[in-house]
Amino acid sequence: CGFGVAPQWRGQGLSHQFTVGALAVARGLGLAAVQLEVITTNPRAIRAYQRGGFEITRDLRILVRAADAPSPTAPRNSRVVEADARKLLRRDLDERPVPPPWQRAPVALARGAQPLALALDDVVAPRAWLVYSAGEQSASIGELVVHDANDAQALLEELVHDYPGRSVSLLNAPTDDPATPAFDV
Repeated sequence: CGFGVAPQWRGQGLSHQFTVGALAVARGLGLAAVQLEVITTNPRAIRAYQRGGFEITRDLRILVRAADAPSPTAPRNSRVVEADARKLLRRDLDERPVPPPWQRAPVALARGAQPLALALDDVVAPRAWLVYSAGEQSASIGELVVHDANDAQALLEELVHDYPGRSVSLLNAPTDDPATPAFDV
């Protein structure tokens, strides 16, 4: 899941040792692949992982809509309906335009506490959907499956309508995900 090296121990090759050790355990478990994410502003960690055999495959973004951002001006969208989150998370991975990062894999989200969902156009066979959890201060999107930014915008606006005054976030969104431009408006 993650590790760090205390400042006084850095520069001694411990990250590389952790990486090599974790990969040895993974091989012992018969895992075919191991992936990780690292913050791009941590070049020492990136070098350690690359020395351990990892390759950079894609960039991810943390997308946040601030709690004090202006409310959507559009009226509620009648095309957006509440849906069964667990059913949406069981849908075929091939329907997703880009593979999700490991933290937001559907199987991981389905194990979480009572996810909620919004769907576009149809509950059974939606054009696009959003699975999320909501707290008193924020709404966290676990899955946002869309094929264009307009669909993402419609779902996000509805989520903001439902949770005014709360921040909305989507962690580790691949830069090539069609949903990301909806956060840039």
